[in-house]
Amino acid sequence: RDQPPGRREAEGSLPENVRVVVDTPLRDALRDCDVFVGHGGAGGILAALAQGLPMLLVPQLPDHAGHSGRAVATGAASVLGAAGLTPEDLRDEVTRLLDAPEPGLAAAELCEEMAARPAPAEVAGALTELTPSLARG
Repeated sequence: RDQPPGRREAEGSLPENVRVVVDTPLRDALRDCDVFVGHGGAGGILAALAQGLPMLLVPQLPDHAGHSGRAVATGAASVLGAAGLTPEDLRDEVTRLLDAPEPGLAAAELCEEMAARPAPAEVAGALTELTPSLARG
């Protein structure tokens, strides 16, 4: 889809290897990625883990810090603080994530665990089957 008017100008000059996408589901954009860089929101973390991607998280809000801390505890992510963060800091940490095998292995393991769990529709179906027995209580 075309970008909104003025969007390209607001982004400035981008390198040749940068592609801007608009209104693309994150899961689709992540299929071609080797690492996820995000703010630590639950949706981004889950989308990255569903693809088995190691993550660099830069929390912006208190809930982001909580989600990021849990991701770090799994070994699949690292966190940088936003204050004073430079592009070089980001590049160096992404390089470290890509060079070290552990974050990718942890992310792949979580991806497998997530894939083995029942889909939300399956859980909802099982809950509807329980409703009659709960009502008799």
